[in-house]
Amino acid sequence: MSIRLDDLGAEPEELDELTAAVRTELLDTPVTEVARARTEAPDGARAVDGGTVGELVVAMGASAALLRTVVQVLRAWRERRPERTVELTVGDATLVLGDATAEQQERAVEAFVAAVRRD
Repeated sequence: MSIRLDDLGAEPEELDELTAAVRTELLDTPVTEVARARTEAPDGARAVDGGTVGELVVAMGASAALLRTVVQVLRAWRERRPERTVELTVGDATLVLGDATAEQQERAVEAFVAAVRRD
């Protein structure tokens, strides 16, 4: 699973700190591993510690319950500031947590979990 975090107005260093905090929260769940996404940065691009700012890669089993747990951690992070967005991608399925009601987000989460479980 890949995760992209954004906090509008946050400087890259602040987003890097926020990403590290989310990584720590995710490591408190039964996921296998959480690492910073690594990409080749073009000349002049900013990356912190060789990782892409705001992006994580999560290794986990195929459990729908574990997927929901990860989503809950990310929803809680996003709800702390309305300027935040979270994008999760597993295969061809993508879930974006942003401006939506709790009911709309819950429907989106259930559709995402169902799409991922079919893969």
